[in-house]
Amino acid sequence: IRLAPTKGVYTRSEAAFYLAQFLFGERKRDEAYELMRSLIKRHPDNTLFLVLYSSWQLRDGNLDEALTYINKASEVNARKEIKYGEEFIHSTRASIAYARNDFVTARKEYDYFLAKHTLQNMVPNYTYYRIAISREIAGDRQGAIEAARWMKESNATGQPNDAALYRRGEDLAARPLTGAEIALVKAGNVYSRKLLDSSLVYFGQARDMAGDNPDVRLRALFGLQQVYYDSSRDTDAVRTGEEAVTIKPVRETWVIPHAYFKLAQSYERLGRIAEARKALDRIDDYDDYDYQKS
Repeated sequence: IRLAPTKGVYTRSEAAFYLAQFLFGERKRDEAYELMRSLIKRHPDNTLFLVLYSSWQLRDGNLDEALTYINKASEVNARKEIKYGEEFIHSTRASIAYARNDFVTARKEYDYFLAKHTLQNMVPNYTYYRIAISREIAGDRQGAIEAARWMKESNATGQPNDAALYRRGEDLAARPLTGAEIALVKAGNVYSRKLLDSSLVYFGQARDMAGDNPDVRLRALFGLQQVYYDSSRDTDAVRTGEEAVTIKPVRETWVIPHAYFKLAQSYERLGRIAEARKALDRIDDYDDYDYQKS
């Protein structure tokens, strides 16, 4: 397949397209992007290439580049009688807006996506949850309840369908998000973009607003622990992690073993090897929780 993009005639573009996907999957991103840019230059009106390239940039957190290319895909479709991937264009735009904590735009683009997507039983809980969250934060409580109730305990093949998100969807349908929970959503978005200073602000807000809710406080502390670790602030990571593992969550039990693992990593970097081993041993106490089953 590496020979076909340069030596082939009829199969050149197809081979380059498949090779780019293989390379991206193997985390050889520079090669994959170079191939896709060459394909887009050769076929500027191919919506599929534009949509795929944009989705890759989104996954890598390059939101400006992702938006540029998804808008190009939309412009191409506007000139065509037969339009490809309209639902993907809107879902990608929605994901970009969601990642930027622009929930008003995300809600609008998700509504366009739903209007174009005819197989709603194939939409994953991940997407329905984001739709519900976008509607909730944008002020559409009833729309949020509607989207949360679209979530499914099992997928179209009967397999478990992200149990943790399904449970959170049930919670969202039952009651509005608190300020602390909204801060957690925003914190998760900026953390996924590696904006560590902003992550500290939002996770800190969530912790401070958590009140007597142990699950929200635990998730906020674990978020802070991760950010401190990523910032090489291991003393702060240990302090926060040690507080986190003392909390008794009602539903978010999956966080505790993850906090212990992150504690072990910080202990090891600080040279506290015996404590690192003890933290790892504690993980074995948590071998059956919904996050793992999902």
